[in-house]
Amino acid sequence: MAAWWFPSTSAQDEKLWSDINRDVRTEVLLPKWPFVQRTGTVRFCAWDDVLSGDFGRVFRLLCEAHGDTEMSIATFSQGGQREFSGVRKLPIVRLDVAELDDDSYWEAIGADPGPNYAFPIWPGAEIVAATGSTGGWSLWAEVEWEIGVIRTTSLASDLVPPSIATMFTSLDTAIDVYMAQALRTDEVPQRIRDSFHAAFKDAERGRRRDPASDRTSTGL
Repeated sequence: MAAWWFPSTSAQDEKLWSDINRDVRTEVLLPKWPFVQRTGTVRFCAWDDVLSGDFGRVFRLLCEAHGDTEMSIATFSQGGQREFSGVRKLPIVRLDVAELDDDSYWEAIGADPGPNYAFPIWPGAEIVAATGSTGGWSLWAEVEWEIGVIRTTSLASDLVPPSIATMFTSLDTAIDVYMAQALRTDEVPQRIRDSFHAAFKDAERGRRRDPASDRTSTGL
């Protein structure tokens, strides 16, 4: 089996997108909760790390922890649109966990997906989502905020193995560092901080989150 591949048929394309749509709500944007499952533990990382070769090891460990044999990563535009300017498709790629490492991940996201696609995932993506084949974890990342969010069904203590712990940070640090950088400000406005806290703070603590927060973190 190839280490990674782009869909070559409409059926393959729909299968990969069905996995993404099973786990993430592609029609929403941060600070709304972007995951289909309303519970789980979350951790945060830098957008630049998600689209770097070093994140291959993160995905490998997540997949192994949840029994995945494959994973998918996709890019799309606001509202879950899967086409660029209504013409060419935005790329989605499948990766074989047995072959997944930093090199194969970097090759997959930087590869030319062919004439039917608008551009490679890196550097063209502005929103990305990823998920494993079992649905035990999922990732959402947006360049606008310069952050990525990973949700898992694991307990908080199991989510980030020591070998990849330096790739993750707390919600407040993500706000103070990555979002401040994205917004070009020394102090993120309180209304933005409150919106992200409403959506994610309980899940960061490993608590059951209140779905009503989807209505209270409605954007800005």
